[in-house]
Amino acid sequence: MDFYHLVKERWGFKRLSHYYGFSEEHLLLDKLIENYKTKRNLPAAQLLYFALLEFTQYSFHDVEAGSGNSVTFYNCRLSASEELISLREKCIAAIAELFMVPEFNKLAFNALLLGMNNPEPENDQVLVQHDIKALAKHIFPLLDIKQFDHCLLLEHYEKICKMFDFSLPVNAPKSADNQVYVLYTQLRKHWIHREAAEKDYETNIARLAQDIPPTVYNDLWREISMSPY
Repeated sequence: MDFYHLVKERWGFKRLSHYYGFSEEHLLLDKLIENYKTKRNLPAAQLLYFALLEFTQYSFHDVEAGSGNSVTFYNCRLSASEELISLREKCIAAIAELFMVPEFNKLAFNALLLGMNNPEPENDQVLVQHDIKALAKHIFPLLDIKQFDHCLLLEHYEKICKMFDFSLPVNAPKSADNQVYVLYTQLRKHWIHREAAEKDYETNIARLAQDIPPTVYNDLWREISMSPY
């Protein structure tokens, strides 16, 4: 297949992508990775990011023209296959490449939060399992528990693993090991206007006031003030 066939208005999966072994998606991603590694500039990183965001979804929409003026809209979920699992690991490895470059770190962060998002336990268990393995190989070794934004990523994947009754790989740091981040998760909890819930919230806040040193509150305010996310 020639690359010019991939020049289109929107990148992403098609309804019959699985039928062709995701060959278009593999070819496009390979070209974009090659382009990024050659140029190492922001436009090349952004082009790669747009593809990574599409190819790490668990579902997608497609539109096909019909006869006359008719169109058909499709809502599709991806099914695990060797070709798709290979494509997604290639994506995660490419995200790791961006993650290690300070200028492109935010693109990688967004790809990790927005790409592999909203999986469904009844449909996506196999894909999620392979995604977590790929993250353990390429992403988790790059995370530092002292970094507040890294804890955001870790909590995101901790929630996904809990949803699927998986355990995070042993090489993944734990967001709960960052005291500043633990304070943040407690204070951000939604206020529920029920007497029992309000009482529990007051109790938790009182406990935090006793257990957490004032310096941690200062650290949290600094992190929130400085975070680009």
